[in-house]
Amino acid sequence: MFPGRPAPTRLDVGRTLNRAFSLLGRNPVSLLVSALLLVGLPLALLGWAQTSLLGNPVVGAGAAWTTYLFLPVNVVAGALLQSSVIYGAVNDWNGQKADLGATLRAAFARLLPLIGVSILAGLATGLAAILLIVPGIMVAVAYEVATPVVVMERGRGVFGSLSRSADLTRGDRWPIFGILALLFILGLVFSAIQNALIAAFNFGSPLAALRVATMVGTPLTQAFTTLLGALVSASIYYELRNNKEGVGAEVLASVFD
Repeated sequence: MFPGRPAPTRLDVGRTLNRAFSLLGRNPVSLLVSALLLVGLPLALLGWAQTSLLGNPVVGAGAAWTTYLFLPVNVVAGALLQSSVIYGAVNDWNGQKADLGATLRAAFARLLPLIGVSILAGLATGLAAILLIVPGIMVAVAYEVATPVVVMERGRGVFGSLSRSADLTRGDRWPIFGILALLFILGLVFSAIQNALIAAFNFGSPLAALRVATMVGTPLTQAFTTLLGALVSASIYYELRNNKEGVGAEVLASVFD
């Protein structure tokens, strides 16, 4: 458990990561199933659509467009997963067990502002990255806890949540950047393992190997890495609120009462 108590003024990277991975260790089934349903399944359907079109000589050239058609689905699914993880995390840290149904219901309750924050934060990061890589990274770090703010601090709205995230992360952005860099490297490792495993087996044809990659490998890898990102984001938010405002799990969990 992680009760509210005085903590160092700077974000502790080790404690933040430990809190996130400990949460996964205590709730592996509900969290992994949520990730597979909300992120893995849409990506598997996208892989099926793309590989089916590629196998069709008439419409094969249009396979790439399915990515754009599935983009809204992926945005909604990612927002739902982040919301469900935050709900489950806060209840877990407060000593309460959040089952799969409860976490999913809580996710749908804040769907629209979550989508708004996801889109605006993504656009802001993308526009900044067009200028240079560094500004894009700075914006991404500043808005890292915008989603937890939407879920936990009702009434702030989309722009208010982005502003609140920028305020909370101010002064702790280098440690947050370090955590996100570690997650990025971990994602590269998972992708490399996935590619190595697929290359090690003979699936008979390049199209068959592509189907395995897009319908199995990528959905599983992306679901897990997205889940880790949501867990870490929730843990960063807890750490920042606890450090800067003395707010613990009991106070955070009261928002769901």
